[in-house]
Amino acid sequence: MFRSRLFLRHFATVSVIIVTISILLYRFTVPLIKSTTYDIERTAGQNLLNVVYDLTHKIYLNIETQRQLVIESRKRELQNVISLAQSFIDTIEADFNAGHIGREEAIGRMLAGLKRFKYGNNDYIWVANYQGVLVSHPDPDLQDADLSGNTDILDMIKLAREQGNGFHRYQWSRLGGSQQRGKISYFQDMPSWGFVVGTGVYLEDIEADVKHYQEVAITELRDALNSTRVGHTGYIFIFDANLNMLMHPNPNIDKTNFDQLLNPMSGYSIGGELIAAADNAQGLYYLWDSPQDPGHYVYEKIAWVRHFKAFDWYIASSVYVDELRSNANALGNRILSVAAVSLIMALVLSYWFIRRLTVPIRRMAETALRVEAGDLTARSNINRKDEIGILSHAFDAMIERLRENIDTLDARISRRTEELNQAYDKERQTEARLAEAQRMQAVGQLSGGLAHDFNNLLTVSIGNLVSARERFSTIPELDEYLEPALRASRRGAEITNRLLAFSRRQPLAPIPVAIDGLVAETILLLGRSLPEHILIKQENAQQNCISDIDPGQLENALVNLAFNARDAMPRGGRLTFRVSVCDAPCGGQFDETPPPGNYVRIDVLDTGSGFTRDALQSAFEPFFTTKGGEAGSGLGLSMVYGFVKQSGGFIHLTNRDPVGACISILLPQTQLNELPDTSDAAPQAVPQQAWSNRLVLLVEDDQDVRKVVRRDLITLGFAVIEASSADEALPLLESIDELYLVVSDIITPGRHNGRDLAEYATQHKIGLPVLMISGFTEESVTDQVTGSVGFLRKPFDREQLKAAICKLISNGNSADGVGENHDQ
Repeated sequence: MFRSRLFLRHFATVSVIIVTISILLYRFTVPLIKSTTYDIERTAGQNLLNVVYDLTHKIYLNIETQRQLVIESRKRELQNVISLAQSFIDTIEADFNAGHIGREEAIGRMLAGLKRFKYGNNDYIWVANYQGVLVSHPDPDLQDADLSGNTDILDMIKLAREQGNGFHRYQWSRLGGSQQRGKISYFQDMPSWGFVVGTGVYLEDIEADVKHYQEVAITELRDALNSTRVGHTGYIFIFDANLNMLMHPNPNIDKTNFDQLLNPMSGYSIGGELIAAADNAQGLYYLWDSPQDPGHYVYEKIAWVRHFKAFDWYIASSVYVDELRSNANALGNRILSVAAVSLIMALVLSYWFIRRLTVPIRRMAETALRVEAGDLTARSNINRKDEIGILSHAFDAMIERLRENIDTLDARISRRTEELNQAYDKERQTEARLAEAQRMQAVGQLSGGLAHDFNNLLTVSIGNLVSARERFSTIPELDEYLEPALRASRRGAEITNRLLAFSRRQPLAPIPVAIDGLVAETILLLGRSLPEHILIKQENAQQNCISDIDPGQLENALVNLAFNARDAMPRGGRLTFRVSVCDAPCGGQFDETPPPGNYVRIDVLDTGSGFTRDALQSAFEPFFTTKGGEAGSGLGLSMVYGFVKQSGGFIHLTNRDPVGACISILLPQTQLNELPDTSDAAPQAVPQQAWSNRLVLLVEDDQDVRKVVRRDLITLGFAVIEASSADEALPLLESIDELYLVVSDIITPGRHNGRDLAEYATQHKIGLPVLMISGFTEESVTDQVTGSVGFLRKPFDREQLKAAICKLISNGNSADGVGENHDQ
């Protein structure tokens, strides 16, 4: 073999190349790999420190978010307390207006009753007159105290008289205490009686609510740090600016002050040096003991520190320098060992490979010469399973193999075509599901806007149909066509209400409602609608089951749930409505975690087929239904979900054991001793003759809607000037003093909208009534704008417009003369 020049030439060349490459790889890669590995280990420690820092920052943000939520909750509680005080004052005012008591007796009853009111952490209600005298206060030292020199009291009185109500933060002592503490008060003006009523909560009570959440978050952070390691022996620890060790995996140092611990390398306090090295990417090198050699501070460590200013914490990660270097050295030695073994193996394999390659090549060359000479029976007789063996049989089997390859190729093409078709079908199914998901998302986003646009269209349709019906009332045959069109338009209005419910923008009229009583009324209604083989019953807790909700919408939601239960019990069963009062979390995994507080819980239980796994996950999605054909639209539970969330509540679905399903609804409880009288007094009728030629400013960007409303206003006797936007209407509102009424859409193009127009009218045109119209919900416009402001939702007809104007003007006249003397 060594006599073969082909073998010697190739073996020598390959050997030189292998040795040269091995030397170059070692000299140029091993030092770089060691350095890079050391840097990677350092970076890993810093990155882990950054992760803990970010985790601490998220904990801080969560605590701050929780604090804001608690503050907002307490503010709502203060508003509810003042609302109760308002109800108490209204009761006494009713006796005074009826002539049963005199003004002095009425004021005495009010102040005495408010002084006795206590709630929360010894919180109370105070009353001050416009001169700054506390006319009602539970502290005897402050009763009838003249605080006209107290700027906080005067600021609250001034703000109440200007805005009607408001919040103010100041310093005040608790009942029976002398130390001044931070406090937030909510106050409201009582202009009929010449005083301001207020109540407040101390900031330390709010912080007490937040403290528990903070302690839980810090405990979770401590547990996470105790199991976190930098390399094999490094760790994360946290201390504060006073060198108190807040979190450390070593129990001998954890929760101690380490101000006296010194750095043997420098002789200074190790805590001070760590603080000085904060936010320095180079870190701090110091000497420390080892877990294997405690007490001997001769082992070099490196620590990186970051200062978390929000808590005034210092978060540090530390690791032994020898550990960082040992990993790099171990990797370098391992690479050297692998390179030496690889060199030897490469030389041996090269010898074996070249020998196996050159011997059959020489034999194949001899066979080729015989074939060239015409001997087609020549064979190399090389029996090998590699490429050389395949090549030695190629001439003999070429034709046969060609035929076999053609058959094999056809089979492969067929199989591949089938696989591609299956893949294409799967891809189309995936695209279809994606398109369906995107369509559902688009429906959710556009439903509110579609409802607004449809309401505008329906306003035009209903207005024109009503006008045509009145104008051509002498043609009976025409009414046969107009009446179905009018019914269809009003049916369209009902459909837009469903779209508004789905997008949580349906109009709600929340009032305090006894839920158990409403459920009982709903059961009476259902008794005439459900089959006889379904037994309905109600279970009530003997508690105050009152909540501020829209009773009509809640009744619709309960009816929807009852009909779903009916469909799940085709052979009959039991349908149970259970009403109770509970504290959060009230049991069960609701769609969101209910905040602390009291809730009214409604459980609707059936003995039907229950929910499938897919239904439990997708039941609230719009248009999801398990009913085949036209049995269901999939909007029932979506509408219930939208109403519950719009009412500030929570909902939960579950299957019962052994059969049936349970739908639980949580609604915030209203603390009332008795339900207010919800019977609305009929608005004082306003003679239509009083509107003759009164000037109305109509603001509507939709030309067709504006034309219909203008015609209705003229029919009612008004003179009308028009504007297509609030920007166009503002100059008219400023320059025309004879305006009797403003009718404006809420959403108009341009810089200003209808709400801005209403605010300007109520502030600069005192007594000028404003009727807001919109295809959306009321959007709390009458709460945000003070003054005589009403709301009318599209679509509406002339009679509804007339009723809304009558109510607005009569309410204004009964309050302060709104709607009078605008033409003088």
